[in-house]
Amino acid sequence: MGRHSHGIEPVLPTLSGVSLLRSDDPVGPLASLAVDRLLTDDGPVWWADAGSHARTDTLARVAPSPGLLDRVRVARAFTATQHASLLATLERRVTLEAALVVCPAVDACYRDGDLPDGEAGAMLGTAAERVDRIAGTGVPVLLTLEVEDALSGPVARIVDERLDHESTPFGPRFAGEEFETMVYPRRDGTVQTTLAFWARVLRRRAARVGSTEPGASRSRPDAGVETGGAY
Repeated sequence: MGRHSHGIEPVLPTLSGVSLLRSDDPVGPLASLAVDRLLTDDGPVWWADAGSHARTDTLARVAPSPGLLDRVRVARAFTATQHASLLATLERRVTLEAALVVCPAVDACYRDGDLPDGEAGAMLGTAAERVDRIAGTGVPVLLTLEVEDALSGPVARIVDERLDHESTPFGPRFAGEEFETMVYPRRDGTVQTTLAFWARVLRRRAARVGSTEPGASRSRPDAGVETGGAY
């Protein structure tokens, strides 16, 4: 990882272990990093969604080829029990061939107020342990938190790297302890911060690795972005 100022494309974070993404945009950076991982690894991306972070339209807009999305497996949870079940299923099913596990707003379902006192913390602690074990197999995990507080403390403790993303007047910026992305400028001195910008970046990266659909032959015929349910 390193620093990049005026190259052809922004340098994106190399994900390993458990990475906590903090951003003013809850959807775009997650989709961009997931698609980038699909371009550089021919395994599937497993996505445990808490609500509506996994959006087919967003993923399709940044993906250089629709075929890449055949390797995205999405399941959604709307309650703490559903979310705990998804993570339990992930722990059983994720193998070393996986490219990435994405867990946005991993604490969100445990904040609904319907759980008895103390149970939310215990359930989220178990969820954090499952995420940690998944990362321990060598599969990188990218997660976000709805709120960083005492409840989400168990999740914060398993994080290996914190990545901050912000949309600036000069373009998207990722920064970590040993990493910073500086984007190239346009002629007018700015860079677009829209999904169209990320789509251009990922098309360039796809061309650089020589294929827009690496590993497509390994995709299952029933794979793809699901609208709900379990894996």
